[in-house]
Amino acid sequence: MSDYAELLKLELVEYRRSVVLGMVGWIALVVCGLACAGFISVAVIVSYWDSAYRVQAAWGIAALWGVLALASWGLARAANRDRPVFSTLSEELSLDLAAIRGAGAGDKGDRHGH
Repeated sequence: MSDYAELLKLELVEYRRSVVLGMVGWIALVVCGLACAGFISVAVIVSYWDSAYRVQAAWGIAALWGVLALASWGLARAANRDRPVFSTLSEELSLDLAAIRGAGAGDKGDRHGH
């Protein structure tokens, strides 16, 4: 049972590290990205303010923001497709339960080769 506790502890540490780093990265990306993109958007519109392309520049900026929003949505969905939490522990438990059931049916072999 201590093997499972140790494996659970390791998976919890890895999961926590992954969640914390992911959250810090996403928050930094959102804050810095929005500030930078906002200033660039304003700069582009101001640059075209006195030209015949003012409306096109504004709509182009709006379209770009829409494309970026869709790309961000796709990235967020892809990040959620990683391997499930505690999958290693779950696999080990399943293998051990199968080995126990097999041993009960007359199979005295150990799945780890011991």
